[in-house]
Amino acid sequence: MSERIRHSWPWSRDRGHREAEAPEPVAAEPALPAPAVLLETSQLRARYDVSAAPAFMFISLFGMTSEAIAERADLVDEELRQKRLVPIYLVDEAEFSPLRAEQRLFEYLPSHWHGKRRSSDLDWPFYLRRRYLLLQAKWQPVGRIDFGDIPDWMPVV
Repeated sequence: MSERIRHSWPWSRDRGHREAEAPEPVAAEPALPAPAVLLETSQLRARYDVSAAPAFMFISLFGMTSEAIAERADLVDEELRQKRLVPIYLVDEAEFSPLRAEQRLFEYLPSHWHGKRRSSDLDWPFYLRRRYLLLQAKWQPVGRIDFGDIPDWMPVV
C-alpha cells in the first residue's frame, strides 16, 4: 500500500504529514438524450416505419396475463405501424418477458396488490398517478388506448 493512500485514511495517526492534494476535476455527466433521439439508431424506427420525429402512443394493458399481453401487442404493432405511431406499452404484470423478447418499448407500473405487499404505508394511488404523469412528460404520447382493466388512479383521457 502506498503512503499516499495510508495517509488519507481518517483513522491515520500521522495526520501532520498528509500531502496537500489538488482535487481531481469531476467530469460532467452527459445529459440523457430524449426518447426521440434514442430512436435515431434504433431498430424500432424501421419496425414502425418512422421517417421523421416519432409520435408515441400509450397502450395500457393492466390486469392482463403475459400471454394476453403478447397477443394484444402483435395486433397493436400491426395497426400502429400503418399509422406510423410507436407504441409504449404500460403493464402491471411483472412477467413482461414477451415485450422484452420482441424488443418493444414498455413501462412497468406495479399494481396495488404488488405495491401493498412491498410497502403498505405508501399511498399507492398517488404514487402510481404521479409515475404515470412523469411517463407522459417523458414520452409525450399523442394518446392512450386502454385494454384490460382501467385502474382508478389513471387519469381520464
